[in-house]
Amino acid sequence: MEKNPADRYGTAQELADDLRRFLTDEPIWARRANLAKRVRKWARRHRTLVSSVLVGLVVAIAGLAEGVGWVARDAAARHQAIALAVTDDL
Repeated sequence: MEKNPADRYGTAQELADDLRRFLTDEPIWARRANLAKRVRKWARRHRTLVSSVLVGLVVAIAGLAEGVGWVARDAAARHQAIALAVTDDL
């Protein structure tokens, strides 16, 4: 369909190969997709890996949040103990 013959498929086999790649979410040769589309297609082809990484990130973030919460609670308890000791000494 391209006006310039150099931009067209050379053979019907090249077109068939590109159609097969399109149907299996692989990059096609006719036109390079932008980065976002390539990443989406890669993620669709590797769903298990993407799911595992996302679960790992959620667990890591939850662990980090719990750790930060623990440190904050510990610091508040220490601050309260010091304040209580100071008022007892006065």
